[in-house]
Amino acid sequence: MAALLLCGADRADRVMVGGQWRVVDGQIPGLDVAGLIAEHSAAARKLVAG
Repeated sequence: MAALLLCGADRADRVMVGGQWRVVDGQIPGLDVAGLIAEHSAAARKLVAG
């Protein structure tokens, strides 16, 4: 963990945790980025609107 934090790495190509790939080709398998962005945008608009 310290190596990741101190070496300035901001992107990983592959990460394995507990024998399972969590990052493949720089992407998290099964992660719906577009859905997360839409949810975040909706929450931000609601917060700004009061």
